Amino acid sequence: MTNSIIQRLKRLEEISPDRLVILANFDGVEKECSVDELAANPNASFIRVISGNSLDDVQRILNRIERIAYEQADN
Repeated sequence: MTNSIIQRLKRLEEISPDRLVILANFDGVEKECSVDELAANPNASFIRVISGNSLDDVQRILNRIERIAYEQADN
């Protein structure tokens, strides 16, 4: 149990605090990724933000969601 907590903390230290790390669904598989990875895969769906605080990345996620909503409305 303690090793698991230490491993998680070490992993969090590796994440740059000014970038978002998000959880996304890639064809039925959930994984952590960046906004760029999410945007590059048309079958990926945003689940939630895990860590980070980049407002630029938040705006990019909102833009992607808005674009998908418009595409679905046109169909």
